[in-house]
Amino acid sequence: MSAQQNPQNQNRQIINLTAEHHSGPIPPPKVLEEYNKIIPNAAERILKMAEDQTAHRIKIESQVISVDARNSTLGIVSAFIITLAVLALAAYALKLGQTIAGGFLGTLGIGSIVGAFIYGTRSRQNEREKRFNK
Repeated sequence: MSAQQNPQNQNRQIINLTAEHHSGPIPPPKVLEEYNKIIPNAAERILKMAEDQTAHRIKIESQVISVDARNSTLGIVSAFIITLAVLALAAYALKLGQTIAGGFLGTLGIGSIVGAFIYGTRSRQNEREKRFNK
């Protein structure tokens, strides 16, 4: 029997596979050290870039929150003014003897307030449930 046919005499190869995984804006220290070997102060520059990106993200999120709060307030004020106008029209129509028009406008004005309240309450409740039931 030749060496090729005998499995004990054949060369064996051992393959060693190493896998590393990293997640996040900052590379692990080993990688930063390797960057520093190639480019002086590269690790410091990478960390500065991550810090700047974090500060930028915080600033953008803060602006979004401010704009959302302003828009919410404007929406509430606008809805209040429109509702007052509809109720004033209802009162005026009733004063003129237009009971059907006055009743319709009054129901529309009050119904919009009640509907907005119910919708807002339900959407906040649904949002809380989604947030806390994850």
